[in-house]
Amino acid sequence: MDEMATLAAAAAATLVTAMATDTWTGVRDKVAKLFRRRRRGRAAERIEAELDADAAAVARAAEPDAARRALLGRWTLEFAALLNDDPDCLVPLAELVVAYASDLGENRRVFLANQTAAAHEYATVFAVQHGDMHLYGHPRTTTDRTGP
Repeated sequence: MDEMATLAAAAAATLVTAMATDTWTGVRDKVAKLFRRRRRGRAAERIEAELDADAAAVARAAEPDAARRALLGRWTLEFAALLNDDPDCLVPLAELVVAYASDLGENRRVFLANQTAAAHEYATVFAVQHGDMHLYGHPRTTTDRTGP
């Protein structure tokens, strides 16, 4: 993972961890300000509305941590796009992550995951994180070399 992708993932973890906590307002305002740097008008309003809607969804969720995990990927993509559009956001975004790291404490370790799966020769890899996988069909035999 390159520096910008790592920062996008860390920023997303900080954001979703803060949702429905005492630190939410401060994190939300700083994130909204960063997005307003590149997005004006309706685009900025859309991001702010999404921040508020996602925080409300986490607050209403029977399992807030599961809701946070579900939002992590989307916000990682949003932060990656922000950093791609405006590389000058790198330093303020990193400062935001560092500033709230101690406030959010242990909760942030729950939301970052790294998974590597490799298949060689005629092998198949099936992998899932934070969900279920249901596979149906007949497995190939070791003599079946025709592929999927």
